[in-house]
Amino acid sequence: MAWLDLKSEGMHNIPGVPKACFVDIANTLLKLHNREGQTRPAENGLSVNYTIGGQTASAYDFLIGKPQLRALSLDEPKQFTVSWTTYQDVYKQATHDNNFDTQWAGRLTSATEATRQFWPMIDRNLGDRL
Repeated sequence: MAWLDLKSEGMHNIPGVPKACFVDIANTLLKLHNREGQTRPAENGLSVNYTIGGQTASAYDFLIGKPQLRALSLDEPKQFTVSWTTYQDVYKQATHDNNFDTQWAGRLTSATEATRQFWPMIDRNLGDRL
């Protein structure tokens, strides 16, 4: 990729600016199109239904599909899972614990409970990597 020569124009403190040719633009558009396809399976996995603000719909509809649903405020802590996809069992693995509702909700609603759970959670998730 070629860069504009800004220094010869006296612009010494400006970041580099690439010269874009048709081939570069076409390659970038192709990469962006492919990137969109990479996210599709996770988006399709937004299939869990929620009732938020009296409206029942899939997570996909709340986050992407229906603009009128995006403005609703969450009513309870469990609704924060709305962005968790079922793709590759992400949702199932995250909620497999029998105490999921009380423990996870406690982290969001009680500073005392969040503090109590913090270090054990760090140890459980990072302990073997440190």
